[in-house]
Formats: sequence, C-alpha cells, structure tokens
Amino acid sequence: MFLLFIVFLAVSTYLSYKRTVYGCACLLVSRILIPECVRLTPFLDVSLNTAVILILVFFAFRDIFTIKNISIRISKDKYVRYLLFFIFYFFISLPFSDYSNLSYQYSRTVQFFVTDILPVIIFIQSIRNKYDLLLILKVLSVCTFICCVYGCLTIIVGDNPYVAIIKSLYRDDETSTNEFLLYDERGYMSTSATFVHSNGWGYFLPITFVLFYLLYAKNFFSKKIIIPLLVLLSIGVVICSKRSAFVAYFSFWLFYFLYSSLIKKVRFVYCFIFFCILGYLCLLFIPQLNNIRGMVESSLFFWNDSVAAKNDIGGSNFVMRVNQVLYSFVEIQNNLLFGHGFGWSSYYLQRNPFHPILYGFEIIISDALVNGGILGLLLWFYTFYFSCKYSLLNIKCKKDRKYAIILTLVQFVIALATGLSYFIFYGVYIVLLHKFFQFNMFSNENINRNSNIQLQGFGGRNN
Repeated sequence: MFLLFIVFLAVSTYLSYKRTVYGCACLLVSRILIPECVRLTPFLDVSLNTAVILILVFFAFRDIFTIKNISIRISKDKYVRYLLFFIFYFFISLPFSDYSNLSYQYSRTVQFFVTDILPVIIFIQSIRNKYDLLLILKVLSVCTFICCVYGCLTIIVGDNPYVAIIKSLYRDDETSTNEFLLYDERGYMSTSATFVHSNGWGYFLPITFVLFYLLYAKNFFSKKIIIPLLVLLSIGVVICSKRSAFVAYFSFWLFYFLYSSLIKKVRFVYCFIFFCILGYLCLLFIPQLNNIRGMVESSLFFWNDSVAAKNDIGGSNFVMRVNQVLYSFVEIQNNLLFGHGFGWSSYYLQRNPFHPILYGFEIIISDALVNGGILGLLLWFYTFYFSCKYSLLNIKCKKDRKYAIILTLVQFVIALATGLSYFIFYGVYIVLLHKFFQFNMFSNENINRNSNIQLQGFGGRNN
C-alpha cells in the first residue's frame, strides 16, 4: 500500500513538472480519494497531501521565474493579497494572545497556511485559461463520482474496508471513535466514504453540490453527467448521517428559492410537493426509512431539541450550540481581543478528549473566538464576505450572481455547524467560480463542452 502512495507521489511530481495545473488535479485526487491520515513515513514524516502541496509550491515558484508576467498577475490578484494578509495577521497576533504553547501554535498556523491557503493561491496561479479550468472541473467530477459511488457501496456491503485498512496501517488514533466505520448510533447505517471522518465528507458534499448545480444551471456539462452527480451528492448527504450536512443541503434549496424568479418559485413548489409525496410513499412502503425520516426532521427543525430527542438523534443540540457560543466569551475573558491564539483548540484537544462545554470546538464562533478572539472572529466573517465578493468580480449577468452568493451562504451554514475545517474546498471553489466567469466558460463561442480536453503544452514545461 505504501508503495502505491509513493508511485502516486512520483506521478504527481512528473505531471507537475509538465504543467503545474496537472499537479493541481493530482491534489484534488489526493484530497478527495485518499484518506488524510496517509503519511509518507518512514520515507518522510509528512502527510501525502502535504507532500503533493510542497511539490506544487516548488513548481509554482518555477513558473514565476519562467512564465512571462505571471508574477505580476499573481501579485495583483485581490484574493491572493487577502489570503496572505489573513494568515499574516494570525502570525503577528499570536504573541499578543493568551497562548498556551507558542511553538506548537505557530506550527499549527504554518500547517493551516500550507494545507488550506497555499493550494488556493496555487490554483489561482495555475489555472491560466479555459482548458486548464475544464481539466480541473472534469477531474473534480470524476473524483466526486468515485467518492460518492464508493460511499453508496459501503452502505450496501455494510463495511468500509478501504478507509479501515488505511486507518489501521497508520494507527491513526486522532479520535476515540471510529467514524469511518458504519454504525447505527443515530438509527441507521452511515459512512464516511473515502474520508477518514464522516464530518469531512459531510462538509464536502453540500458545498460541492452547490458548485455542480451551477454547472447544471449553466448547461456546462451534459445532463447525462451532471444529473447523476447531483443525485449521488444528494444520496451522500443522507448516508453520511451528519445533521450539519442536512442543514447545509436544505439551506441551499431555501436560498435558491428565495433568489429565484416568481415562475421558478412556482415550479419549485410543484417539485417540492411531488418529492414530498414521493418521500411519503417511500416511507409508507419501506419502513426501514423511518430512521432517515428522524434525521431529516431533526435537521429541518434543528432549533427544536424535542424533535431530535423524539427521534433518538444524537449530537450537539440547539441548546448546546447556544451554550458553546456564550461560553466561548467566558473561555477568553482574560484576552477578549486576541483569545488564546491560532491553534489553541487543537492544542487543547491533543491534551484532552473534549472540552467540558465547547466539546470539539465544532462551530465557527467558538473555534474562531478561542483561537483569535473577537478580532479573529470578525476577520473570519470578513473572509466569507471577501471570498464572495471575489467570486462575483467577473459575473456580468445579475441572475448568475445568486450562485456565488449561495455558495458562500452554504459554506457559512456549514461553518456555523462544524467549524473551520476543510477551508481548502471552499477556497478552491471560490477560485473556480471566479475563473468560470472570467473565461466565460458557459459561452459556446469560447469552448465546446462536449469535446475532449485540449491539454495544451503537455509536452512542454512552461506552457
């Protein structure tokens, strides 16, 4: 198994040498299809994802010195500037915080920069034309398809052998619960697919659904491709068993309804009624789905704890979430402005199973407050606003603006429920949206969507 990962790393290096955007495609494969616990030990004491990113960094620097005007274009990109400012703020503010372990927290800051910020910057630099973007979107589609199909298969066979074997090989004891295995804790079988934790898959599914729904609305891919993907992502939301994924998924449809025209709202209501009747019939004739009904009800009425209790649904309830928000201010009462410093929550959870009130720092407010204080929380909120603004830069048609806005709104809903993990997906999707409208990808005059990808310059280094 280890040799396979070494081969993958070698292939990623070779493809990055040919063109950096091919390495970006390899990073998507690594991030979605290879569990994040995979490390290169004993070859190198780094994760496979980090190794791929470092390879991309090397060839991204090569491009800066070998491709004309790329350094100027990157230095002028507003999102690159903001992301660098964002991480720089947490670097310089850490000594002013009520930190517990300065060296450890600095290392966590560097880790977040490498794993979540740098890839976004490299994607901005490497996607230079519509063919680069088409390549990335197709690779993302294939990875999503494989991930979701595998997730469905694990439910059918009742096991997740791929992640279980890899987890056992690397003896990853990061948590006390085996979330990659299927279990009946919330009333029905669930899975994490190719992710180590179902939280990660639950984060990935709704935000990816929003991106692909945009491609569907713009007729970018063939409906024979995009509709099955949307269906698989929807099924994934159900079988991942995370209420945060349910709430984010339902919030997408709510936001979409609010932003739609009157005619589309009427059609939406008709479709909603149809699926409600279909769902009722399924529940009537398939009693095993009653447990799923409990999950859906507790997600739709997430503020009503009695609904979750009635359906025997676990996890943090609404009262717990409110207590976590309020107690976050108590936790940082000695330093309200800067909190405990970036990475403190990880340091705490490394030394303790859970926080007695804040548990795993699941929500953005508690996570951002303890790690950055009030200033850090405001900076995170502004990050969502700035990211949304960046994705809107090249959108000329007003009716297309709703998709960029909804992407950030759904991301914010996820962050409210699960915290700030997996920022890389949101950052990369913001870049893809920005590039999509920059290259006018939905125009038939610019690209034939049904044709094969024209991989320009595959034989040359700097094309």
